[in-house]
Amino acid sequence: GQVLSGVTFALHKQKTVGGHAGIDVDPESGYESLTTNTDGIVPKLDDTLPPGTYELQETVPPSGYQALSGNVRFTISETGMISLDEGYYPEGEVELEADATTDPSKITYTMSIINRCPPMALKKEDNAGHPLPGAIFKLMSLNSGNVWVDMGVDGSIDMSSISEIVLPSFTNGRYRLQEEIAPEG
Repeated sequence: GQVLSGVTFALHKQKTVGGHAGIDVDPESGYESLTTNTDGIVPKLDDTLPPGTYELQETVPPSGYQALSGNVRFTISETGMISLDEGYYPEGEVELEADATTDPSKITYTMSIINRCPPMALKKEDNAGHPLPGAIFKLMSLNSGNVWVDMGVDGSIDMSSISEIVLPSFTNGRYRLQEEIAPEG
């Protein structure tokens, strides 16, 4: 996906009060407004964070994209290992990778947050603006080699009995609709 700068996050830490653990409603001091740089990196989220459980909240989503559907909770262990907390991050919107290839004694963690474009409505009508069911479209995406490729089963849009459909959110990219079967008439 495309790297997005200007996305703002706040970092909250888990606190224990009276024997009950919970994420603090107030962001950690100094972590209230973390904005991604031109490389898409959130500043201050590095190896200086002490062990604990944290929650990353997107406070200002990128322009033209949907906000994350939830906060991202992760834990840094005493040994420095990082893990996403199962059930406490938006599924399909966050990925965590560990890499030890550059220095086997040090693991580098990369958390990718995938912002999606808003859903899009597709409406088929005749020249007079009347609904026109009966079309079947194929959705294509432009790959990194600059070639249009069929998105497979996910790319088939069957409007044979309807004239309007709301398409799901897609990751950033270039897409093309190709009419495979036109309505009768």
